[in-house]
Amino acid sequence: MEKNFAKIDPNPLTIKITKDNENKMPSVITIQNLTNKFLIFKFLINNKGILLAKPSTSYILPSQNISVEINIYNNNLSLDEYKKTKILMTFIPCDEEIKSVEQAKNLFQILKRQDVEKQESFLDLNFIMEETINTDMTEGGEYNKNENSINNINNEEKIIFMNDAKTKNELITKNKEILKNIEINRKKLESLLEQNSKINEKIKPKSHKKYNCDNLIMITLIIFGLVMGSNFAYGYNKLFKNK
Repeated sequence: MEKNFAKIDPNPLTIKITKDNENKMPSVITIQNLTNKFLIFKFLINNKGILLAKPSTSYILPSQNISVEINIYNNNLSLDEYKKTKILMTFIPCDEEIKSVEQAKNLFQILKRQDVEKQESFLDLNFIMEETINTDMTEGGEYNKNENSINNINNEEKIIFMNDAKTKNELITKNKEILKNIEINRKKLESLLEQNSKINEKIKPKSHKKYNCDNLIMITLIIFGLVMGSNFAYGYNKLFKNK
């Protein structure tokens, strides 16, 4: 009759296989010591290069629990290869007080050769590939991280669009100011020409010559400002028509 010294939970144990090492999490089982003695346990794995138990050998205080991590060591195999992996757990109660893991290992090597009561149980394993349980899937089998990448690109396009809109608004404001200044300077030019015409009829030839020179300088500057402002306004209209 098989002895029952320990209770394992959960059994079967689900192990998720992920290619992303950052998201790789160990599967954990809890072992309950059902006896009032110290309980030594050891995990034997047929494919040690695939799974690792931590701790693989240790002890449990009387009527206490312990947690054991089952880690995937190799996450690049097929599902069929994982399913070949088996874990055998051996439990041996001990009347002697155990104070360290090293002591438990030594006692296990001694007791396993003797005719002592022990419990041997397989830990049933349920391997699941990450792709089969990931709920964040898009059409075509692509993960949402690809969708996030697309969103990031869209966000960059939005930023560029917002910057273009801001630049366009600034240019519109500047163009309005230039057109306004062109109109003001045009009116000033008309006024100066009109004044110059009237004064030419009244003033003496000598002073007339000086005044004409001053007015010519002012008129030249105003015409230059009109030409520059017109060129900017033309360039602005051409830029945004092309867009």
